[in-house]
Amino acid sequence: MLNSINLSKMKTKNLLLMAVAILMALPMSAVTNRYVGTGSQWTGKTPLYTDLATALTAATSADSIFVAAGTYTPVSGGFAMKDGVNVYGGFDGTESTPVSTVRKPFTNKTILDANFLGRVLTQGISAFTNRTIWDGFIIQNGRTLGSTYGNAAGYGGGVYLGSNATLKNCIIRNNTNTTGQGGGVYVYNTISPNAQIINCVIHNNTAKSSGAGLFIIAAGYLAIGNSTICNNKLLTSTGTPAYSWGGSTTNMK
Repeated sequence: MLNSINLSKMKTKNLLLMAVAILMALPMSAVTNRYVGTGSQWTGKTPLYTDLATALTAATSADSIFVAAGTYTPVSGGFAMKDGVNVYGGFDGTESTPVSTVRKPFTNKTILDANFLGRVLTQGISAFTNRTIWDGFIIQNGRTLGSTYGNAAGYGGGVYLGSNATLKNCIIRNNTNTTGQGGGVYVYNTISPNAQIINCVIHNNTAKSSGAGLFIIAAGYLAIGNSTICNNKLLTSTGTPAYSWGGSTTNMK
């Protein structure tokens, strides 16, 4: 009887050890801090990139990307926002602990500049599962390249924003849409949670018909707080230079 009990205990122990071994052998999804700089910044940090688009391609949900001061140019279509990947600018690239609270985004200017060759930053019409933040950038010199409806190049010269995405501590300036709506920011967000714009300045953008600074498509939802929209101009005599038709906004206090 005693031998039977001991044998049973040994079998249970062996099964537990096998289960632990199997779990340890499974691939783990690691959260990675990634670093982007244009020169000698982020010495000793890894993984380190000189190209923001490459860092975005490598990143997975819950990763953070810390971008040092400098000017970064997207390929055609703009930098692609990635679900759950938060991207922070405003670092000088020498911070030992690169968290958002140690940045100086208005001193360490981190510029996303499309050189009028296309849009600067794109999320598109697909809703994100995870809140995704772009924080501390100057977004400038974007231009639409077409007029097709949806996530095509015809809307939002600076930014094409959708559900569950946040622009924070950003300046959106000198972007244009020569074919339609949304020179600075175009919001296409038909479901909650809201798109968000927080502590931003949207100025000196242009559009052909409506929403030179900010355009919210019908049924769109946008929460906006502590932000300034000014000096945006239409290329025609009709339409609205800031908000446009449809959608709804919530004032974040």
